[in-house]
Formats: sequence, structure tokens, C-alpha cells
Amino acid sequence: MKIQSIVQHPVMYHAIKEGLSDTATHHNYEFWPTNIPSIIIEIQTSDGLTGIGEAPVEHWYYGNTLEHNSKVLKLYEKRIRNEDPINLNRIEKILDGVMSRGAPSAKPSKDATVTALLDIIGQARSEPIYNLLGGALQTEFLLMTNLYLDTANAMAEQAVKFVKGGYTGLKIKCGMEVEEKGWSLNNAKSDLAKLVKALEVTPDTIYVDADFNQSFGSAHRAISLVRAYDLEKYGNLSLEQPTGYLDLEGASKITRAITLPLVLDETIFSAKMMIEVVRRAAADRICLKPSRVGGLMEARRIIAIAEAAEIGIGLDHVPCSKIGDSALCHIAATVREPYPICADLSTWIKENPVKHGGVTWDNGQAKLPSKSGLGIELNRDILEEIELKG
Repeated sequence: MKIQSIVQHPVMYHAIKEGLSDTATHHNYEFWPTNIPSIIIEIQTSDGLTGIGEAPVEHWYYGNTLEHNSKVLKLYEKRIRNEDPINLNRIEKILDGVMSRGAPSAKPSKDATVTALLDIIGQARSEPIYNLLGGALQTEFLLMTNLYLDTANAMAEQAVKFVKGGYTGLKIKCGMEVEEKGWSLNNAKSDLAKLVKALEVTPDTIYVDADFNQSFGSAHRAISLVRAYDLEKYGNLSLEQPTGYLDLEGASKITRAITLPLVLDETIFSAKMMIEVVRRAAADRICLKPSRVGGLMEARRIIAIAEAAEIGIGLDHVPCSKIGDSALCHIAATVREPYPICADLSTWIKENPVKHGGVTWDNGQAKLPSKSGLGIELNRDILEEIELKG
């Protein structure tokens, strides 16, 4: 069996999640796009098998564009044509050599390619992807969702709504005022008011992650504000990425200074970086995005390092279709002690290019069927409607 081609389907999704969509009741922050581009790929083989993957685009977050993803995928196609898709170690080495040893902006395209190849291998062996990654410890997952509201009351209302819907984790975006308007104590106070209000109405059995998206800048600011707002009294609260993604020294200072768990998200972009996090005792938990690290194989390496160091593992994605959510669940199946995962991203968008298969949701849980490979069939009619022409 040989790889023959990578067929690209550049698409445009439209956000329907509260706080992101054009029709949002509450403020839509400019840096969160309402129109979401992505590329769905199909890798075709000489044996007639086709693997599916997805390369998401978030220029402000991943540093990529639709055009960039497409160019990277074309370079990948040229280099891996006629390779055996089963030899993933060799193919990953080739892919990393194509774009500056795996440059960060190439990671979503690599993620799509690796997912599609695992889909092919799974189909060829009649095994779900999670079996190719070492086997499943679970195929049902508790869910965490992200909340993007602009007032404290709105944030609290949405928190109550999702808890009633069965969610056991909430990620409160509380760096958005600072992100949009710049650092000031007033903007920080506005962001933290949303967090505190959500905590007040959320049961203490629900995980709450205060996601700063690097917006608080320094460890000193983060530590001072945790103490000023007495946040350490909340036993279900964690702080996610308050400082810059390369500031491991700052992250280490925070873990030593406060009792709340520190979660690193943007910092975790490779297995080598995970080793540095362990070495510096810079995190209590990680938020792992396969599209940031370059796919499920690299994600599995990172999970092994984190588990050996007894660092918790949460899983997340950027807005994507059911393809991305399903791939996320396949890697989540291999985690020994999974936190609630953010595998509801495809419910944020209007369009569903998947006809059959993949993850399903019920009462705050995600469920993954035991189909071969990724277990997904594309909806060609919907794909035709949302595919960008020209």
C-alpha cells in the first residue's frame, strides 16, 4: 500500500457559540473570529483506502493561515507520495524535515496528515485509532466547555446552564478584557469579576479553569491577584497559562507561591518542551492540543512524559468539525486519569461535514464508538456547500 495523494477541501465554518457568533447576545471579542476557516483532507492510497484529517486555522493563535496550511499540505504530499502509510515513524521524520524541523505554524497541517494516516492504518487493520496508540482505558469522557461572556452575570448564567447540562468542567475565559483593551488593574478586575461570579454559582465538585491565555504577563501579577481576590479558597479552581508561553521561570514561581494548580496550555507545543516543564516543576497539569503539537503521535509522547511525572492531563482543541473532536477522543482514550476534556468544539459551529460516525454527546459526556480508524464518513453535500472555491 502506497500513499497516492492528499486531497484538500478548504472550508469556512460559522460560529454559533454564545460570545463568538455575529448574533451573540453578549460582546463578540474581535480576536475571536466568527468565520472559521479550516482544511479537511483526504489521503488516498493505492489500495483504495482513504484517511480523513483536519487542519484548523487560527492566525492569531497558531500563527497560520488557510493559504499557509494549503502550501504546507502540498509540500507534504510531494514528499510522502509513494511512501507506505503504515511507517509513521519514517513519515513523521519526513514531515518535520519539510518545514524547518516542524515549525509551530506547520503543526495543524501535520496533525491533519497524521490523523488521516492513522485512519488508513486503522481501516487496514480493522482497529480504531486508539488501539494503534496503545489501547483504550475509556471510551466515554466527561466534558469541559469554554465560556466567552463579557459580563459577570452573563458568565454566571452560562456556567449554571452547562452544569445543569451535565458538564463537569468549565473553562472561564478571564483574560479577554486585558487581551482586547490592554493591561490595567481595572481590566484585570473586570476579568476576575467574571471568574468569581462563576465560582460562586458553580458546585465545588465542578472543575473550573481560569484561562488567562497568557494575558497577565508576569508571575508577580498573577500571584498578587490570586491573593488579592482570595482565589485559593476555591478547591475546584485551577489557573491556566497566566504568563507567556515561554516563561517557564515565571510558571515555576507561580507553582511554588500558590496552592492552586497551575495549568500550562500554549507552553505545551512539543515533547521536548514537556520535558523542560517537568525539569523546572512548572505545571501541575497540562492542556494538550494535538493540533498545536503536530498530531496524535506527538501527543502520545507528551502524555507518557506527563504521566511519568505525575502531571495531570487535560485535552482541548480549537474550533473544528466532528473530525477534530473525534480525533481528540481517540487520544483521550489512552490517558490514565483524564480530566474533563474539551471535545465539544464542533457544537460551536453551524455546519457539520460528517455524515456518519465519530464522537457523540449526551448529558455532558462524549462517547466514542469502536469503529475502524477514525470511524467517520464525510457528508459530501455539506462539504460541497462550505468548500471555498478558487
